[in-house]
This record gives sequence, C-alpha cells and structure tokens, in this order.
Amino acid sequence: MRAIIEYDLLIQTPYHIGTGYGARHIADSLVLTDSRGRLLIHGDTIKGVARDALWDLLGRETDVSKQIFGGREGDRLAGNWVFSHARLSQDLADLLEKCHEKQITAPLSGQFLSRAFNKIDENAGRAREDHLFRLQMGDLSRFGSNFTGTVEYIGEEITSSDLISQAAVIVGALRFVRALGRRRRRGIGRCLFTNFRYHCDVGCATDSLLDSFAKWVGGNAND
Repeated sequence: MRAIIEYDLLIQTPYHIGTGYGARHIADSLVLTDSRGRLLIHGDTIKGVARDALWDLLGRETDVSKQIFGGREGDRLAGNWVFSHARLSQDLADLLEKCHEKQITAPLSGQFLSRAFNKIDENAGRAREDHLFRLQMGDLSRFGSNFTGTVEYIGEEITSSDLISQAAVIVGALRFVRALGRRRRRGIGRCLFTNFRYHCDVGCATDSLLDSFAKWVGGNAND
C-alpha cells in the first residue's frame, strides 16, 4: 500500500544544522547545503525532531512510534517510513539555480548569516575567556520562502486503519515541533510544519488525521 505525506516547513528564525566542519574566515561550523550551495535539511534531522516531539508529548515510546521511526540505538527494528531531505521550495530553488549558472553570488550568499557565541565553562557555569566561536546560520527571511519535504511509507502490507494511524502520528508529531537544529532550546531555529498533503490508496483528509492523532495521544497518555 502506497502512502506519502508532503509538508511545507517554514523556518521563522535563523537556524544551524552543521556539516561537521568549518571554513577559515567564515565560521567554525558551516550550515548544511546541497551540491549547488542551496540550504538543505537532512531527513534524519526531520525524523529526529518528530520523534523527540512525540517523546515530549507522551514521555515514552510506544509500539506505533517504533513502527514509524524504528528502534533506538541497539535495537535493530527498522522504521516503516522514510523521511526525505527537506529542500527549498521550487521557486526559490529555480532562482538560485539560475544564479549558480550565471555565477551571480549575491542571492546564494543571501541564504546565510553568521553569529558568534561563547563556549561555556561547564565547571564554572560561565563563558570561557577567549573561546568565541562562530556558527554559519541558514536564513530565508529575505526570500519569504519555505522548505518542502515528504515522508513515505515503505513497510510491509498493513491494514488501512493501521496505515492511517501511523500517518496521523507523523502529522501530529510534526505539527508539535517548534524548533530544529543546534541550540534550538535557546530560541534558535524556530519553525512550523504546515500545509500537509496526504496521498494514499485509502483516502483520508489531513483534518481527519489530526483528529485521529489527538485521540491516539489521549489514549496513550492514560496508559
């Protein structure tokens, strides 16, 4: 049975999802981009914040969450759903592609800004001296644009009701996410997952999915 959830991701403040390395004179940690220099959010990041949101709601894992996301470290259970990379909306991607081809750098560089932070001395609980580091941040505010992504079911054949239940949990968990990326607990990377489109051999409106999710959370919260 085929099922795909599409969504838009609105990034409301600058965010940082790092590549694991820096660049001299730019930042100590660069933000993740694709091969064309366009901002990209890895599917594992989307999967992770959705899983964390579900944990925050319930305070534990359930059989359904394991079916969706797979087991945690040491558990070989594979998840039934694949979270794609979130990419720039088509209009902005097309604009940046044209700029890339014509070697116009201003719009490409306009996706980024840099912020400086102090490293904290864990023992003293205050900023260390001479330990300033810079993060390259993704920022789409000047473009008024979003990311788009998908979540696709790849598991074995299941009943339509089980499929809809799992889709409902994914949509509900993503709706609960309010930030992503590094330092998100400190107000960086505020975001909103919105405009869900659900495509399945068994039809079901997004509002119905959210209703199903609310009932599911209510039932599991009381277990």
